[in-house]
Amino acid sequence: MKSKFLMLFACVALLGASVACTNTSKKAVEDTANVGEDLENKVGEIVGLDMTAETLDYCGVYEGNLPPVAEGPLVKTKLQFNQDYTFSLTQVFPNQKDSVITKDGKYSVVEGVINATYADGNVGYFKIGQGNVQVLSTDQKTIEGPNAKDYFLTKIESLPNPM
Repeated sequence: MKSKFLMLFACVALLGASVACTNTSKKAVEDTANVGEDLENKVGEIVGLDMTAETLDYCGVYEGNLPPVAEGPLVKTKLQFNQDYTFSLTQVFPNQKDSVITKDGKYSVVEGVINATYADGNVGYFKIGQGNVQVLSTDQKTIEGPNAKDYFLTKIESLPNPM
């Protein structure tokens, strides 16, 4: 996959260089911008990235320390996605009575995002990465700001994906 990405990058660089050398008119610059936009929109297709549940490696156990909802220390989190589309989430809240919470539920995968529905009906969203999942907001957006790097859980154990 890295070689496909490098090949794509080299093609884009050569295309940009040839357009710049042949014609520097405003039209050529506009055409180059359009090519860049088209490539950006189709990069998954060109490189061969498939974001379907069948091709992503997501089943397994993830761990990390997530920011708390209110002020306080980071919350130790363990999340497991199983082959049968069930999951379990365990969180340890330091310095709190009844500090361990475990939730279970079922999940689905849509375009590289795990939609985890807890038994109480609430839904959590996790973007699948290479060796990690990123916790998303309730509207499925990437969490931004100074603590954005803290919303990742690292895969510590792989499990077989559903067949």
